[in-house]
Amino acid sequence: MRFPAAARCRGLVTTGAIHPITGRPWRPDDWFPERGENNMIAAAVAACAACTVRQECLDDERGLPRHSGVRGGLSAAARKRGRSRSGEEIVP
Repeated sequence: MRFPAAARCRGLVTTGAIHPITGRPWRPDDWFPERGENNMIAAAVAACAACTVRQECLDDERGLPRHSGVRGGLSAAARKRGRSRSGEEIVP
């Protein structure tokens, strides 16, 4: 199984890539911004956009006890609504 090894978020963290908002290397908790931290949420969503395992990430979330953070390029709020920002239905 290539997920989560192929996940872009993992690569950003392990390579020390610089976070566009904080100016420091990405950390695992950057995918779990606090409510209202819209710039941090947007940065995480944008980082997921180029990921090749987005659907696997969304599928994996179903087994997790907490449904927060950015997963598969969608914020927790977007997943809760069941729709992406573009209005497409999310198919987990």
